Amino acid sequence: MTWNYRLCKHKVKIRDKEYTIYDIRDVYYNEDGSIYAYSEEKTPLESTLDYDETEKDAIKTFKFDLTKMLECISKPVLDLDIIIFNQEKGNDQS
Repeated sequence: MTWNYRLCKHKVKIRDKEYTIYDIRDVYYNEDGSIYAYSEEKTPLESTLDYDETEKDAIKTFKFDLTKMLECISKPVLDLDIIIFNQEKGNDQS
């Protein structure tokens, strides 16, 4: 299973008015490229220091994630309201 960041959209209803929300999510794929799952929450842009990392490491991770998030904008937007999952047996790495 692989993953990447994707720009996603979904509709929400607030006080009887419908809005379309766009956010970036982690999207997970089967070996055949079909979508297996996506993160429930939007992806925050943050970098957390582990016990053995330096601030330089955290900034490097932050830059990497930001670059990958910017790259996802060039891909088609995923509509979470109509997305079809393909959870084929044997593609889960659990």
